[in-house]
Amino acid sequence: MSGDDELKKPNYDAAAQKQFLVDIAAHFDADIVTTKQVNEFIKLKNLPYPHFLFAMASAKAGWGKYRVRKSMTDVSAPVTEQSTAIAAMVASVTPIKGSRIATNATESFYPEKDETYVPFGFYNDLKKIISSKIFYPVYITGLSGNGKTVMVEQICAAIKREMRPISLALMS
Repeated sequence: MSGDDELKKPNYDAAAQKQFLVDIAAHFDADIVTTKQVNEFIKLKNLPYPHFLFAMASAKAGWGKYRVRKSMTDVSAPVTEQSTAIAAMVASVTPIKGSRIATNATESFYPEKDETYVPFGFYNDLKKIISSKIFYPVYITGLSGNGKTVMVEQICAAIKREMRPISLALMS
């Protein structure tokens, strides 16, 4: 089987999807699980990555949270070949040593503190906003390489807060 064929092959059929949801709900004795719990579960059970769970609109219960018991009834057909191929490609990305790239589309991380980082600009204001844990949209703009992402990363590292970097590329 060629590499392209392997990417298109869904790793869970409808029956396996239902069984995965039953097993993870029972394992954590919960209706809702987090991305971290899903990753722990698949590592513990040595299972393939459940792309179907993250693609199901009915499973989403918030940022990084997924309904597993309610979703059991919503599993009726396997994920499309195209979405499985895309998810498999994203999951197969290997981070470069020292990079901040997540290994899959749904992964977040707790950044490491850089002892050489020097706070600048509106660091204290942004730290207060992020520390409050209240949704407050902030638009950070500036030239490439000025440290916008690193500032947020270092604030999250300082307060031990999980982050998911998302970069927006605006085209004119």
